[in-house]
Amino acid sequence: MVDKQQLDKLKQLLPTNLLDTVMTIADKQADKTTVRVRSEQERKLTRLQHNKNKNRPKTDDNWVRNISSRPLDQTETHVLSYGLKHSVTPRRIPTESIVSSVEAVLSRQRDSSESAKDNVRSRIASTVQSAFIPDNNLTKDEQRALKRLKNDESIVIPPADKGRVTVVMDKTDHDYFDKMDALVNDKQTYEELKRDPTPALPRKLNSKILTLKKTDAVDTQRYYRLRCSVLQPPKLYGLPKLHKPGIPMRPIVSYCGSPTYQLSKYLTTILQPLTDKLRRKLQSTENFIDAIKTMQIPDDYKLVSFDVKSLLTSIPL
Repeated sequence: MVDKQQLDKLKQLLPTNLLDTVMTIADKQADKTTVRVRSEQERKLTRLQHNKNKNRPKTDDNWVRNISSRPLDQTETHVLSYGLKHSVTPRRIPTESIVSSVEAVLSRQRDSSESAKDNVRSRIASTVQSAFIPDNNLTKDEQRALKRLKNDESIVIPPADKGRVTVVMDKTDHDYFDKMDALVNDKQTYEELKRDPTPALPRKLNSKILTLKKTDAVDTQRYYRLRCSVLQPPKLYGLPKLHKPGIPMRPIVSYCGSPTYQLSKYLTTILQPLTDKLRRKLQSTENFIDAIKTMQIPDDYKLVSFDVKSLLTSIPL
């Protein structure tokens, strides 16, 4: 910043046009310095706060259940006890992935102007450039243990069906793969298809969505969002039921990235408000306990619960 006396001296020494150029350059340099210093100070403050509150996550080895033939050492058990949702500090900022994701979203924004999209790109680029990688949240021994587990192709590490227990299973030898094969080979529940319906599904789906657009049932932006261009079928995986004898598997079908994924998300936003209003809907066991706290149950009544095996696959459609 230039004070008034210095500015008056400059006006006497320099022509007006040269003075304006000098002042413009000085202002730009001052702005750059301010941004750089502020960024450095914010980074230092963040690191100080992080180091001050830096506590190792409290873990409990009881959150790990090893039912495989592979023994786990103490460090491997400890790192698994953090849970499968524990976010490991990356080695570098995934700039390419961030840019790709942003461009994918912007390409679907048909109603947004190019200037608005450029503004989003500029803000994202500024954020990425000023970002920094925090301190690693795993020790060197834990990082090596995690790498050993990741590279071991003889095991699979899914979460348990209930709770947050992490389970270590053998892929074969009457364990994960064998149990999943037994599920899909159940002829009373599943029927083998003669051909893969995935390639034909996007064509049928896009035709129906185009009809909705022509009848103004969905707008242009929604139309392009629901349109399908992927030929990836849903994925089947299993979660071990530790609370059941023999530890059977609960089949889970992941529709993420499948042809009907976006349509399913859209239908959920329509149906969810309707199901939330149902009087007989229970969110959890705790919700059920709260619901019956004030109920007066006659002495000759009995409380009965039923566990339906393979409920969804048993419902005729």
